[in-house]
Amino acid sequence: MNHMIDFLPYAQDLLNQLSALPVKTAIVTNAHRRTLAIKDQVIQITNYVGEDFCSHDFQLPKEDPAFWSALSDAYSFNPATTVLIDDNERVLASAAMFGIQQLVMPLKPDSMRPLQKMRQPDDFIGIHCLSEILPNK
Repeated sequence: MNHMIDFLPYAQDLLNQLSALPVKTAIVTNAHRRTLAIKDQVIQITNYVGEDFCSHDFQLPKEDPAFWSALSDAYSFNPATTVLIDDNERVLASAAMFGIQQLVMPLKPDSMRPLQKMRQPDDFIGIHCLSEILPNK
């Protein structure tokens, strides 16, 4: 199973560039803490961010708008300036309801699956590759 755990293309570049900027970064995942720990053992993903949160910590999935309120109580962020990258449109819609304005959806988050089509293309920024949003291209 470990051979299936890897960064998306340009994810490390994006995380490295963000870490050099005066911005806060966090992983916010629906994965269980144990799953995140396994991923972290393989690719050390939490080394690239300031914080990591699992929806299980709040007993709410990211698809629930109440999740974002609970997260904001635990981790101060400004919805107007926050950028959320997620491959789940329901999560992005939930975040939008909370007020997060910069919503990005990778259309190919899994190299083994075909390109996703956005059901609400006007609501989110769809990208084919994380290189499209690198701060320093």
